Amino acid sequence: MLRASVALHNGIAVVSLSGQIDRMASAELDSFLREVHTPHIVVDMAGITYLDGSGLAVLCDIADEVAALGGSLSLARLYGPSAQALRDLDEECPFAVFGTITRAVKTSARHRAGQGKATRPDVAVPA
Repeated sequence: MLRASVALHNGIAVVSLSGQIDRMASAELDSFLREVHTPHIVVDMAGITYLDGSGLAVLCDIADEVAALGGSLSLARLYGPSAQALRDLDEECPFAVFGTITRAVKTSARHRAGQGKATRPDVAVPA
């Protein structure tokens, strides 16, 4: 079961996820992220225990849509199987991966202020 919550940090939506993101949970994730009405979103992945291709597809699609509107979607604290799923992804997605929520929020805030792009990866996905 996927659990999600959202909080604002300096005008940036931080979406905290926990549980598994599989084919069945992907539609729920898509709906939840579409209800986040801020142009810059940081997704905290620390609580994710499983992530499959359908979940990554949702994240990529939302990131594409947000980027087309001048916003950004970033992932933070991506560990274990989720990190492996991202490494295995064959397509480019317009999101950055950060080791901490703080770094992701600061980079998104700079992008919001017009001082840079939030889609530049800050850290490599851990091996």
